[in-house]
Amino acid sequence: MRICVNAGHKYGLVPGAIGQYGTQEAYITKVIASHVKKYLEGKGYEVISVSDKSLAKVCQTSNDARCDYFISIHCNSAENKEARGTETFYYRGSAKGEKLAKTINDEIVKTLRTRDRGIKEGRFYVLKHTNAPAVLVECEFISNLEGEKLLKEKANVFAQCITRGIVKGI
Repeated sequence: MRICVNAGHKYGLVPGAIGQYGTQEAYITKVIASHVKKYLEGKGYEVISVSDKSLAKVCQTSNDARCDYFISIHCNSAENKEARGTETFYYRGSAKGEKLAKTINDEIVKTLRTRDRGIKEGRFYVLKHTNAPAVLVECEFISNLEGEKLLKEKANVFAQCITRGIVKGI
């Protein structure tokens, strides 16, 4: 089985959201995605890693590799600095994507005790233009001081949760 793991944004080029302490979303997603890749490969999965400022190239990489599943990892951000929690998106009509979103979201919420913002239908470019069942994980709000701290200190735990969720959901 081949799984594409996308570290949202592009570290060094497109920082994504930036936390109050200056932590870049692209840095956190890079760290989490690299651990997910390592853990999945340890379980015998073939993993395609992709991070690019071009979303079309991200999708094309997954599609060209004929991946069976696609996971995009992100950190959420909001004007309201009190916003917290984990939410995971799937493309409408994708039963496999919905199941995968639920298992990943549940693992993060259960293990890290983040606020459960649920699973939701999303129309993000990578969900719509990837051939494989796809999910986009918003691990926690980097715009919240406690959320940013959790992301920095527990990136490896987020990766373990995402990996367990993938294994359960596929």
